[in-house]
Amino acid sequence: MKRFCCSVIFSLLLTALSFSQKRVFVEFEYYCNGQPLQTNKYFYVNSLGTSYQINDLQFFISNVAVCINGAWTQKSVQFKDFDGITKQYCEPYYFDAEDTLKQNYISFEVKKRKLKIDSIRFTFGIPKNLNIPYSLTDSELARMYWPEALGGGYHYMKLNIKFIDNQELVSLFNCHLGRGVVGDNFVDNDFTVTLPVEHTDFNKPNNDFHVKIRMNIDKWFSATNTIDFNLYTKGIMGNQEAMGRIIENGKNAFSVYQESYKAD
Repeated sequence: MKRFCCSVIFSLLLTALSFSQKRVFVEFEYYCNGQPLQTNKYFYVNSLGTSYQINDLQFFISNVAVCINGAWTQKSVQFKDFDGITKQYCEPYYFDAEDTLKQNYISFEVKKRKLKIDSIRFTFGIPKNLNIPYSLTDSELARMYWPEALGGGYHYMKLNIKFIDNQELVSLFNCHLGRGVVGDNFVDNDFTVTLPVEHTDFNKPNNDFHVKIRMNIDKWFSATNTIDFNLYTKGIMGNQEAMGRIIENGKNAFSVYQESYKAD
């Protein structure tokens, strides 16, 4: 009888672990021209034959969700006070390609015996309901603030580039994305990316699952519209035409692959 009880308890523990130990990690990595990103080197050539280097890449994503077993699972929504008004709030996630000490993933706890991931979805940038001036209290994020005259809130992305211009001189192209201005109106330039995930029947109880989202940086300037850095040496903040063309490219700048491994 004692042996039977121990066996039952052990089985129950295994069942509990099978429901509690599965984690899905959504990770970001950075490539350019099909190779892992190397910053601060004249290493890349765009479709116009321009040599360039990438110096900085910081960005926000929001509303991250994973479609598991046919149903969307999103990171928990919190409640936060803004000027005395309580609103639903999902903290945007900040990434810095050069800061290796920063977390570069978002994790989901999944309490299911069988796991099949169909797709990943996220908002690139910060949507209007979350893009609230001074709402991000981390002092490091102050440098991501977007000018109030251009709509306020925060940058969606800072991608700073040095390139060899048409005069064979070193020039700057600061690709900063955020809210745009059209006439007297502000434009919210955030966009949704949905990426299918393949071959993800995932039933082992003690495995984590990693989905890696690759930002193909060169695609920001070539996927649909060819961007000539020489035209934007004064930057693109406030230039909705330029931001719109780059954002259209950005919708095709992401790809995904995945791997599973046995957790320690």
